[in-house]
Amino acid sequence: MKSGFIASTALLSLVLSGYALADNHCNEPVSDWQPRETLRQQVEQQYG
Repeated sequence: MKSGFIASTALLSLVLSGYALADNHCNEPVSDWQPRETLRQQVEQQYG
C-alpha cells in the first residue's frame, strides 16, 4: 500500500515538473514524446 502511494506521488511529481519546465521553445513534436504508460512503468520499477 505504501509503495503504491510513493509510486503515485513520484509519477505525479514528474508529470507536474514536466509542465513547470516546459517553455515556448520546445522543438520536439508531440508524436516523439514518451507515452505516459512507459513513464508509469519506469517509476513503478524504480520505486515499486
